Amino acid sequence: MNFYSYDYIEGQTDTATFVQFGFMAALLLIIFFFILRFRKRRMPHKYTEIIFLAGILIILLAGIQVNDWLNREHVQNEYRGVLNQMRQLSRELDVPVDHIYTNHLKPDEVALFLAGDHFYRLERTEGDPDHYMLERIQVINEFSVKLIEK
Repeated sequence: MNFYSYDYIEGQTDTATFVQFGFMAALLLIIFFFILRFRKRRMPHKYTEIIFLAGILIILLAGIQVNDWLNREHVQNEYRGVLNQMRQLSRELDVPVDHIYTNHLKPDEVALFLAGDHFYRLERTEGDPDHYMLERIQVINEFSVKLIEK
């Protein structure tokens, strides 16, 4: 069973966002370049169909990228939810956030945490995310626990 550190989860949120913004910026620059080139030089009529198809392809790719960006934003929000859970647990247990690990990468109703040397089960209520039940548990096979750092 894998338990992920706070730094690992935080690193997952940053990397995906920068890659996505970079790709969208490059795509917008390409579109802008083609528009300027087409306006400066009137292409012969035999190339207009190719340019029209290329424009449709670029618009289609931009739509796919926007959809992918929205999906990634949803995943980023889930990562942020887990990070908030870890900070909240850190305050409650008086354990540094660097010593807290979780086995979930999205905020589920039930999640397992390793805080210091102890394992905890956190169960959230469906209607109110601010209220939860935290109980200390025993893990039968602690050798199966793998800690994943940044």
